[in-house]
This record gives sequence, structure tokens and C-alpha cells, in this order.
Amino acid sequence: MGEKGKRVFAWMMALLMAVMVVAPTVSILVHADDDEEYEDDYDEDEDDLQDMLDRLNSKYKKLQEQNNAVQQKINAAASEKQKQVVIKQEIDGQINTTIEQIDTLDERIAVLEQRIVEKTREMSAKQKEIDENFSLYQQRLRAMCSLQGTSTLGLVLGVDDFSDMLLRTDVVTAVAQHDTDLINELKEQKAELEAIKKEIEDDKTSVEEDKRETVSKQEELKAQQATAVSRIQDIAAQEQEFLANKAELTKQMQQVQAEISAIIAEINKTSLNTKYIGGGMAWPSASLFQVTCPYGSRFGGSDFHTGIDISGGGAYGSPVLAANSGTVKVANTSFTPGYGYGKYVIIDHGGGIQTLYGHMSALSVSVGDVVAQGQKIGEVGSTGWSTGPHIHFEIRVNNKAVNPQGWSP
Repeated sequence: MGEKGKRVFAWMMALLMAVMVVAPTVSILVHADDDEEYEDDYDEDEDDLQDMLDRLNSKYKKLQEQNNAVQQKINAAASEKQKQVVIKQEIDGQINTTIEQIDTLDERIAVLEQRIVEKTREMSAKQKEIDENFSLYQQRLRAMCSLQGTSTLGLVLGVDDFSDMLLRTDVVTAVAQHDTDLINELKEQKAELEAIKKEIEDDKTSVEEDKRETVSKQEELKAQQATAVSRIQDIAAQEQEFLANKAELTKQMQQVQAEISAIIAEINKTSLNTKYIGGGMAWPSASLFQVTCPYGSRFGGSDFHTGIDISGGGAYGSPVLAANSGTVKVANTSFTPGYGYGKYVIIDHGGGIQTLYGHMSALSVSVGDVVAQGQKIGEVGSTGWSTGPHIHFEIRVNNKAVNPQGWSP
């Protein structure tokens, strides 16, 4: 081959090597743009899921602290009697907190499982990216091997002048740098893939731990509910408590009645301008019929009971029913243990007539709901000042409590 042929051949080799650098690089850049767009979308989803997990973790921690605080109060009781008093006051709160914990665990499991799905998808995309880049690298190596009798040294030595040498040296350097960059990229992608795999395994472990914790909390809830169900209102114990703290509890009851009267007065601003829904009041329970404390004077004339208390075996958690159709005006869920009606509902039936249902463990209605006679509005509990699960049921007519037993409009 003449000198001119050698020069042409050398130029062709340099051009071919340049093409082998540019073509895979362009392909990698195209894939990189697609991957970058996918990673941006994934990062946003990942951030959203992490925010949800952080919120749920914080919520669960606070709930556990509440349960721990109650248990500390129970453990700190000086006697078994005091211990039972604390349990009585706190059992509804404990049950509600445990239910919230179970719900939070269920939410957390769902978020973790969703993140596992997303990370598995990311792992597949990353593996595909690695396979494509490795395939490009193999293609370039095969192309180099197919150029028999050609070497990078030969390309450089077969030059006629210094400019040719610089050009070919640049091409050879670019090819070498491209190979180095591609190998480094493959190493980084491999490390990222391993990190994703570990994150998936960590999330799977967290899911299993949360499932075990859920089972534990469900057993804890069963025990708490069994404690509540086994109790009924102990009116004798309530009388002893009242007489032992007569001055304080009398003041407290007067304050509670003043609060209720103010609420009813506000309701009557509109209720008195409407007609009573009509009919008599139905019994507020389908399973409890024992009146543990009637309407009127009680505790030796020391207190006046503005309604009737209804209880019986298995009272806790049983449905509380609307005595008549009407509109829910109050659905109170915040309460202080040992004070007032706890969680309670007031329904307006029109014509200045309302019914009140106190000491519930949970409510099934909200303010503004229109309810039908016999509809479930909550569940029996022992919140507020109570010595056991029961329904405090009262009827107010023109803001005055009347005897619910035998009342007719």
C-alpha cells in the first residue's frame, strides 16, 4: 500500500473510531434525558410518600405516648381501689387511642407497600439502563476487534505531519475517555441498583414489623373492650364519690348544667320558630333497658338528675339510637375524664324540644346531620363523670329538663 493509501486508511480508521465514540454517546444521552425525566417524577412521588410516612410515624408516636401516660397513671395508683377508679376514667380514652393506633398502622402499611411498588419499578428501569449501556460498550469492543491489523498506536504512528498526529491523538484520547466514563457510569448504576434493592428490603421488613404490631394492638384492644363490657354503671359508687367530694362535684354539676343551658338557649333561637317533628320519644337503645338512675332528686337530695341513666350487661359499645327524627346540633367529642357528659350529642326536634345523649364512647353523627328515629348516633361508653358504661338520656322542653319516662308532647 502506497503512502497515499496509508494516509487514507489512517484517516478512515480515525473517522470510524470517532463515529464509534459519538454514536453510543448520543444514544446514552438520549436515554439519560428519558431517565432524568423519569427520575424527576419518581423523586416527587418518593417525597410525597416519605412525607406521608413522617406524618404517620409522628402520629403513632404521640398516640403511644398517650397510652403510656395512661398506663403510668394506672401503675401509680396507691391501692387496687384507686387503680380501678383510674381504669374507669381512662378506659374509653384507651380504647379510642388503640383504635387510632391500629388505623395508623394500617395506613403506614399501605404507604410502605405503595413505596415498594414504586421502588421495584425504579429498580427495573435501572436494570434496563445498565443492560443497555453494557450492550453499547460490548458493541464498541466488538467493532474495535473487527478492525484487524489496526491499533491506536498504528493510527498515531502513521501520520505525515504534526497536525495529523494531534488530530488522531485527540480521537484516541476521546475513545479512551469514553470507555472510562462508560465503565464508571456502569459502576455508579450498579451501586444505585444495590441501594434500591436494600431500600426495598428495608421497607418489606418495616411492613412485617407493622403487621406484627397491628396484631399486638388488636389483642390489646380486645382486652380493653372486655374490661369495658364487663362493667355496668355503679350508681352506688357514683353516690359515694359524690358525697365524698360533695362541694367540688356540686359546683362542677352546676357548671355543666349552665353550659348545657347556654347551648340549648342558642339552639332555641331557631328551634322555637319551627314546629315539633311530632310523635313520642322512642327508647334510645335496642338492647339496654335497665334504668340505673331515674330522673329527679338523688344522693339523699344532694343532687338533681336531669335525665335517666340506662345500662345493663354488655352495655359498652352497644348502639345509642335517636329517640326521634331531628337535626344534630351538638356532637361533642372532646372531654375531660371525670367531668360532665363526656362525649355527647344533642338533637333538635323542633318547637324548642331537644334530646341529649351523654357519656358515649364514640359518635356516629356530625353537626348538621338529619337523623331518623331509631338511627344509630353513637356507642355506649363511660366518658365524663361516670362510674360505668351507660346512656345518660334527657329531654329538654323550652330549655327545661323533663322526665323522659312517659313524656309525651
